[in-house]
Amino acid sequence: MSMADLFEDYLIDAQVAEDDAYRRIEYGEWTTRDGVIMKVEKMSTDHIKNCIALMKRRKDDYAECWVARFEKELDRRLCLKEGIKNVRSNNG
Repeated sequence: MSMADLFEDYLIDAQVAEDDAYRRIEYGEWTTRDGVIMKVEKMSTDHIKNCIALMKRRKDDYAECWVARFEKELDRRLCLKEGIKNVRSNNG
């Protein structure tokens, strides 16, 4: 195998890994330090806040995407919580 072929294989592998990383962000599949994959929707709010702090200390594209994904989940939870409050107050 030539050096050019090896380099091409490396680039293909790198692209596959990058695509997988962004897919995991899109689908909210966070990998804990223990290697456990968790859905963001199943994480506690404190866990999400800790992950946001961790990602903000990192300065890369993935970190920025993860911060946006985690903040989207916190916003979703807030909307649900506020919606429940409004339903209770309207029925009260």
